[in-house]
Amino acid sequence: MEQNNKQTMPDFELGSLYVFHEEDEDGELTIIGKLIAKNESQDTLTFGNQYEIETEKFVTDQAFDLRISVNKDLREATEDEASLFQEAYTLWKKSKEQPSFKPFGKVLVRNSGFHKWRPAIFVQTRIGDSPYRYNALLLSTGHVGDFTQCIPYEGNEKLAFTVIPF
Repeated sequence: MEQNNKQTMPDFELGSLYVFHEEDEDGELTIIGKLIAKNESQDTLTFGNQYEIETEKFVTDQAFDLRISVNKDLREATEDEASLFQEAYTLWKKSKEQPSFKPFGKVLVRNSGFHKWRPAIFVQTRIGDSPYRYNALLLSTGHVGDFTQCIPYEGNEKLAFTVIPF
């Protein structure tokens, strides 16, 4: 009988989006998840990026294992649901991008994790493929230079002259 169940089970494809229901403290949620691993012999699927439709929350930093046999409503996402997921992912990704800096703003800059963060005055962001995107005036030398890493000074003052990662 179990073999018959396996034959009717859909073929889950890695990287595809699936919709399933999950209960938490707020009740039942409908989730769109991106399949990152599967172990059908152990009856589990692992989802990486997930979008909770009811809460409009996008989750990327935690994987979630789902038992296939328990979720009878598990199905492939529709085109509209896939669009909703992509839109939520784009908004999430944009919120995580490097902040835009204003000319003459206080920043900390460096060129690698092995260099110290140095206080500077932001000049401009360079356009193009060069990793040296940020142009800033170093306060310690009075020279303008190009840097690969740039963070706001405010809120990160304690990082000045340290090698601590951001």
